[in-house]
Amino acid sequence: MNRFARDLYATLDGASTQPNLVFSPASIALALAMAREGAAGTTAEQIDSLLNADERAGLTHSVRALSDLADFDLALTIVNAMFVQRGYELGQPFVAALRSQYDTAPELVDFAEDPDRARQRINAWVDDVTRHRIRALVPVGAVDADTRLTLVNAVYMKARWQFPFAPSATADADFTCSDSVVRPVPTMHLVAGLPYAVGDGWRCVSLPYLPGALTMQIAVPDIGQPLARAFDVAATAQPTERARVALSLPRFEIEATVSLANSLRDLGMGDALALDTADFSGITTAERMCIGDVIHQANITVDEEGTEAAAATAFAMAGAGMVTDPPIEFRVDRPFAFAVRDIANGTLLFLGHVGDPSSRFSRGDH
Repeated sequence: MNRFARDLYATLDGASTQPNLVFSPASIALALAMAREGAAGTTAEQIDSLLNADERAGLTHSVRALSDLADFDLALTIVNAMFVQRGYELGQPFVAALRSQYDTAPELVDFAEDPDRARQRINAWVDDVTRHRIRALVPVGAVDADTRLTLVNAVYMKARWQFPFAPSATADADFTCSDSVVRPVPTMHLVAGLPYAVGDGWRCVSLPYLPGALTMQIAVPDIGQPLARAFDVAATAQPTERARVALSLPRFEIEATVSLANSLRDLGMGDALALDTADFSGITTAERMCIGDVIHQANITVDEEGTEAAAATAFAMAGAGMVTDPPIEFRVDRPFAFAVRDIANGTLLFLGHVGDPSSRFSRGDH
């Protein structure tokens, strides 16, 4: 899963001209896993090279465990849906697998006669389960009369910090953005005993959420080191040694909308995206089917109280201990990477980087 997330990040970051990026590896992987249930031949082999059977099983197991954690401090929803052309015959093993493994059943819509109404229904479902953070996942034209099936995953999270930042301590501080311009941005301050690690060219701190199952890792590269080094640390490192840290962290709110079709093609999944090579005979034998587009949208808000974030993916088919030593100063004043992950299993719920905290949106087809 970490390899899949890093490989996908490389394609998204390489194609983006925006300073900020956020996406949900878990959401994308779950939608891809649903599509794999109906794949065969080289199409299945290519998907397996990105996300093999053990990884898919581990992901669904982790998601089920995470779904049981919701309480007063943590709202966490991870759900799936499939929207099917009315009257279209799906393979029963495929339907049974999605029902048992992904807790979803077919919802009938009419792409053929009214694709825009079907699109609105998909968007309404996503809007509801993400608590209105993602209102229009599927854009106009992304589904049409040739669409037969759309697999959707949505993730919503709202969590409070174990060690919240005092709003009265927030003040503007200089941040050297990815375009080398120094901008004043609202910056939060906290002194606490936090998991902390330092390595060759990077430093990393972990901010746990209540009730203790999730954490956000913030990794900052040393001056002169590439952001990619910090990204790998945020995605993979799990610091356990605690230190007294004086953390300065910008508030940030970012959003990204991307088409993942080219990214998946670049990662070797080309067969699934072309009608003449795709083999989704497990979904239907009535006609050839391929993935027409993969749409992903994610957003995240980080403030003094905690984090609220949402992501959705659609496969449209034609898815503290304190110490007495002085605190370690950890000033996040230049581009940094972040990851929200399940502590026990390492599942990456959200991943990204911030190059300009003053800029909210990162949009475009990559």
